[in-house]
This record gives sequence, C-alpha cells and structure tokens, in this order.
Amino acid sequence: MFNCSPIIPLIISIILSIILVKDSLSKNIFSKVKVTFSFIIIFCLSLISVFYNSIYDSKFNKELFNYLMISITVALIIMILKYYIKSINNAKYFNKMNNLFSEFTLYFHINKNYKNLSLSSTLQKVLEIDENINNVSLKYFYNRYLDYLELNEQKTDYKAFVDFLVQKEKAENECINITFHLKDDTSRTFLFKRKNIYINNKLNGEIFISNIGAQDMSSASNMTAVQDMSLQRLEALVECSDQGIWIKDLKNGRIWLNDYILKKLNISNNISLKEFEKLINNDDLIDYNNTLNSITENNSCFTCIYRIKSEYKYIYVRERSKVIFNDGIQDEIVSYVEFNSSKNFIKTNTILDSLKEENELLLYINDLANQNINYELAYFRISNIPNLNEKYGRSLGTLAMEEYVRTLKEIFSFENGFFRISGLDFVFVITDISKMDLLNKTLKKGQIFNPSLSYGSIKCSLNVTMGLSFSNDAIRPKEIYANTKIAFKKALERGIPYIFYKDINK
Repeated sequence: MFNCSPIIPLIISIILSIILVKDSLSKNIFSKVKVTFSFIIIFCLSLISVFYNSIYDSKFNKELFNYLMISITVALIIMILKYYIKSINNAKYFNKMNNLFSEFTLYFHINKNYKNLSLSSTLQKVLEIDENINNVSLKYFYNRYLDYLELNEQKTDYKAFVDFLVQKEKAENECINITFHLKDDTSRTFLFKRKNIYINNKLNGEIFISNIGAQDMSSASNMTAVQDMSLQRLEALVECSDQGIWIKDLKNGRIWLNDYILKKLNISNNISLKEFEKLINNDDLIDYNNTLNSITENNSCFTCIYRIKSEYKYIYVRERSKVIFNDGIQDEIVSYVEFNSSKNFIKTNTILDSLKEENELLLYINDLANQNINYELAYFRISNIPNLNEKYGRSLGTLAMEEYVRTLKEIFSFENGFFRISGLDFVFVITDISKMDLLNKTLKKGQIFNPSLSYGSIKCSLNVTMGLSFSNDAIRPKEIYANTKIAFKKALERGIPYIFYKDINK
C-alpha cells in the first residue's frame, strides 16, 4: 500500500494558503475564516511531521495514519481544484458581462453577498480610476475612491449604502439616481437601472446599468453641455470610437471639450471655436476644412489626422467625427479624438525621456522672438555613445548620456530651454546674459567636450561636438536654428570641438 508522508499534505496546504492570501490581496478582502483554517491545517500537519516516528509505533497506528494522510491530501487537492474552477468561471462570467454590454455602457455589479464589486471599464474611465476594479471589496472601493455617495439626492455613507443594497423589498428595474463624490472634490452623476442577475435559477448578484454619460458637477459649463445634449448627439457619439470627446457648435462658433482633452491640451472650456482652430497647424487646418466642405448628409462621418499645439509642441491627433445637419446646413461636429506624441529615439526611463522635442524647440524660440528676447542657441552631439554601448552595454551609454545632460542642466539652471533632437543630438537655449558668459568661459576651458566619467572600475570619456549661434545672427527663428546646425556640421568637418556660426568664415 502507498505510504503517504505528512510532508505531502503539508506542502499542498502551504500552496493552498498562498493561493488564499494572494486571492485576498488581489480582491482587497481578507478572508479571515479561510486563511485562518489553512494556517491551522499547516500547524497541525507540521506537528504530525515532527512526531512522525512516534505515531508509526504500531501497525494499527501506521495504517490509520496512512489513510488519514491520504484523505487530507485528497481533500486539499479538491479544495485547490474547486478554487481554480471557481476562478475560471468568474473570469468567464465577467468576460461575458463585458461582451454583453456596449463599450459605452456604464455599469457596476455587486455579488449576492454584497461584498464584492466590479465596474465596467467605461465607468472606471469616467471616474478616473487607474486600477482594474474587477471583483474587489466593495468597502475597499468606497474608502479608496469616494468621500460619499448620494442615492436619489440623499447623502449616503458606506453602511447606509450596504443597507440599501440588502433591503428585502427591491423593485426590479428600479431607477436610481447615484452621485459619486470623489476624493478630488469632483462628482459624477448617473441614472442607473437596477436588475437582479440569476445563474442556474440562483441569485448571483445585482447589476446597475446606465447608458447616460457622467456629469461633472464641479464644472457648470460641462454640466450644461451634457444636459443640453440631444438624442441625435448621443446617437452620433455611439457611431464613433471612444477616446476624448469634443462637440463643435458651428452655428455659434463654440466648442465643448471633455476633461481628457482639457488636460491633454492644457486649455479651458471657455475657448471659442476660432481660438481653438488657431492651435491647429495652418497647413493641416486647410486640409481639414477641405475635408469638412466635402461632407454631405448622406456621407456625414469622416476621419482625419493632423497636428495640434499643446503648450510648446505639436502633437498628432486622430479625429473621428460625425457632422450633424440642420435643414441641409452643417450645424455641429461630434468627435472622438486620440492623441499621439511619438519620439524618434528609444525610451530610456530616465531624465532623457522628459526632454522636449524639435517641434517644441521651434515654438519656444518663436515665442522668444515675439517677446524680443535675445538668446544663444547651442546644438551638440555626443558622438561616441554607440562605441560605449558596444563596449560596455547600452545601459552604461544611457547612464553616461543622462549624467552629461543632467550636469549641463544644473550648471545653466535650465527649466524650459533643453531639447532632444534625436538619439545623440541635443539643443539648449540660453537667455540669461550671465549664463552666456559662463558658457563662453566653459567652452574656452574645453572640459565640456571631453568629460571623464567613472562607473566602478569602468573609466570613460565623452566626445562632444557643438555648434552655436546667436539670435542676432539672423532674422527668423528657423534661420537661427538652421545656422546653429550649419555651425555644428562645420565643427564636425573641421574636427574641432565647437564653432560659432559668426566665426565660420574666419
């Protein structure tokens, strides 16, 4: 007969405990009874393992003990299998739930014990929740994200909300107005319909469904815009993809933007349509208007990609829109938009990733020119980084490049005037005369071009080549930037560490 050592059920019981603890952590619910029971089993089996030889003194004890260990082992395996089957069923259930409703549907589901909560991905986005709220503790959700709830305009704390859920007399299809008051002092209001969920004729929980968008009660303009939405607008939204949303009122020259876009572009909702169009690249705006002029009532949807200004840079936006007509005239444009800001170099997860790009540089020096501010422009390349990458690995090359950039930023106290043009090329702009003088002295000393770096036993130096120009070397900012690049190329050709544009012909 197979002899079952107590070590076998002990190992299985430890695995079960790990699974239960992990499950508690993922759901933010500590299952006191289950976890405590598993620890008791571990404790008992540990004692049995210690006194293993004493128990085996007689043949009768040996057989009884062996049957007991086999039974415990089988029972533990069944418990683990049962847990996994339940987890798989839950996963299938929530997948079916998500597939059942439109991606635009707002809903939350509470299980039959009124302890676990799941929110649709759309509702999570509206409430600005940055983690997956799927089968977590209802109490965890309430305490982490909410100050309080309002049920039908009545302030409700957590206990009152649970009492509301478990009340015996619950009307099927009951409509409830719920306001989520969030931790950031904003609120979202929805009209939910309450439904019971049955699986195999057994109550599995309740689902609260809403097809109406959220109202940001902290913003009167947002609230008014949402309240004024017609059914035609909502239908238009459903026909497009879900990202940021804006509504252009062509008749009155107004535009409403949701919070996603306001944060992305760093603008306010008081902006007029004409002011908003000034943010779009001029050439792209011409193409956009040409597309809009070709739209008809029978072909009212369109998609376009163009550049739009966000502070000191242009970013790409993909707009998917539907034009709404009134008496044959274009009246409104309802759009879903997504933004993309792609860099032309590898992400390093260092300070290098935070540097602004070339299009932002051009906007920056344009602003300086408009304000009649004189400046000095320096274009430089750290040319031996590929050699360092090959010899010591890319991580060291990135570290050396980051240290050099960080040192320059600290010496010249850069806040806005440092840019990354490509993987090895950078530009900085100096507007302070004293800093210009400091740079000139630093250039003459030459230490800025071959700095020595030490990383443990590795000693290395950087090869830096630089071209410089001043704002009075040309009239237009683009020409000044072009002069800086010309000076940089001349320095490379002549094999010298730096040269000023004004000194090229000397």
